[in-house]
Amino acid sequence: MINKLIKNLTQNCQRALTRIFRICDKDADNLLKDNELIYLQLEVFKGELTQGDIKGIKDVIKDEVNFFFFLNTLKDGK
Repeated sequence: MINKLIKNLTQNCQRALTRIFRICDKDADNLLKDNELIYLQLEVFKGELTQGDIKGIKDVIKDEVNFFFFLNTLKDGK
C-alpha cells in the first residue's frame, strides 16, 4: 500500500481510495459531508462514527493541509 522508498501510496492504493471516495460521495460534489463520511465508515470499516470522531477526522485533515501548505512555502523559498 505504501512505497517505503518514497513514502507515498502506491498507484493501486491511490486508485482504490479514489474509487471508495467516489462511491461514498453520493452528491458528486468532490467533498464528503458528515453523512457521507458516516456511510463510508459503515460500508468500508463496518463501524460507526460519533460526532466527536467526525470532528477529529476533520481536525487531522485540516492540520495535514496546513502542514502541506507550510512545506510548499518552504520549498518555494517564500
